[in-house]
Amino acid sequence: MGIRDGEGMHPYNRATGGNTPGDSDESLLRSVATGSDFALAQLMDRYGERLFGFAVRLLGCPQDAEEVVSDTFVAAWRGAGKFRGECSVRAWLYSICRNLVTDRLRRRKNVSTCPLHHTVGDPSPASDPEHHAWTGWRREQVASCVRRLPSAARQTLVLRIYGDLTYEEIAQVCNCPVGTVRSRLNYAMTRLGELLDAENVDNCLEEDQL
Repeated sequence: MGIRDGEGMHPYNRATGGNTPGDSDESLLRSVATGSDFALAQLMDRYGERLFGFAVRLLGCPQDAEEVVSDTFVAAWRGAGKFRGECSVRAWLYSICRNLVTDRLRRRKNVSTCPLHHTVGDPSPASDPEHHAWTGWRREQVASCVRRLPSAARQTLVLRIYGDLTYEEIAQVCNCPVGTVRSRLNYAMTRLGELLDAENVDNCLEEDQL
């Protein structure tokens, strides 16, 4: 498994380095700064799936999200030595990912509306096919409504509910006051409820249905 760099794929060497899954994010990032592929692999194991979930819910396209997450860890590899601890490592990674998502959205006119329930949070097949089909339909309806929110509100909602970031971390990621985060989140939840009501979808948001 690897990440893309300027010359192709950058391989992870899991057999090198002394880091363990219990190491702190800060310790791992310090090791990344010294050139440890193993430490970078640990961070990717820890946050890669979450960052993908964040990116795909904003971009609407799994392929684009995979590329953004790959680029996020390339940037983390290159910038680890400049990290000064002004925010959490988790918030720092989400900030990099958010900037890359924003850049990609600027380069295209519309967010893709490809179905997400086959690629994100897809549960194991239910014993009741009808129930499974209904769950998949509802998940896509929620995802579609989330994508219709204004960008700032959508990002705040996804960071809070899917990324499980604190208000303070979201403020660091979005470079705004905590009060603004609270306002955006309140607006996002209210507006999402209105959109779901308009689509006759029950408003009971859960993480795996975002």
